[in-house]
Amino acid sequence: MIKIEITSATNTDLLGTRTFHKNSITIGNRLCDVFIEHEGTFFLDIIDEQLHFNNQKTRYKLNSKTATLSKNLKVNDTIAFENVEFKILEFSTSAQLTKREFLNREVETLLNTNPEGAALLKELQKNLS
Repeated sequence: MIKIEITSATNTDLLGTRTFHKNSITIGNRLCDVFIEHEGTFFLDIIDEQLHFNNQKTRYKLNSKTATLSKNLKVNDTIAFENVEFKILEFSTSAQLTKREFLNREVETLLNTNPEGAALLKELQKNLS
């Protein structure tokens, strides 16, 4: 699981917290987990309990200092490019869930935390049965 907060972006729709329930995410073109208008693709990978930022070509800022190479990151580190900045909020190795397992977990969370959503979901389940 990788959780980031996009704190600055020219596209304000990107702002906010995002949680990815997998051990690797991509940042870059439209096919990536996070689309930014920037040349190149960047990878955040959890390897041996460390979060590794893989950057091949582009200069970026890590905690306000210019960097060019790949780095291991820590919680609260910030990465900035010319038009986007994000902060590492949390990461942990997570088992790869199937889509069904992921949806079942999310439904269970909804049932326990959102009474209105739970009532609607139960009604839908009853209608589908």
